[in-house]
Amino acid sequence: MYQPLIYALEGLIEVHHRLLEHANNKKELLIKGDVAQLSKALAVESKLARQLSKLEQERQSVIQDYIREKNLSSQSMTLADVLETLPDGEEKVKVQELSAELKGLIEELQEVNQLNGRLLKDALDFVNDSIEMITDDTDPMNYKRPAGNPHDQSNNSARRNFFDYKA
Repeated sequence: MYQPLIYALEGLIEVHHRLLEHANNKKELLIKGDVAQLSKALAVESKLARQLSKLEQERQSVIQDYIREKNLSSQSMTLADVLETLPDGEEKVKVQELSAELKGLIEELQEVNQLNGRLLKDALDFVNDSIEMITDDTDPMNYKRPAGNPHDQSNNSARRNFFDYKA
């Protein structure tokens, strides 16, 4: 039970480290606006996500096997719940350490991903605002005299002509 679980947790930790590295790289690419490199980073991140999914399925399978073996209730049993049922020993301590490390990595990855999401949203808002400014069909922002204004040049010339004839 311990070795397959330790192997799965170590694999998850390794992939999470690489995902965290790519998330930090992606943050820099978003700041720079390097779309070509960002696209490459997303492709690598997609591969890592598939690896992560396989390792998570493996971890869940090991946990489910243990739950069946020990006749435990499998309703919403987490890794922490399983750890409580394990007998004390070096392997249990190792699994607890790996579990804590994985939890910390996941939290750190979530923070970086939230920041990247905000950066991406800001970039999209900027692009949308720029497009809106370029394609906006509203009246120009410069000053125009309203029609029918007595100070309008066309009305002044008509008035002058009228006074010119009377004089």
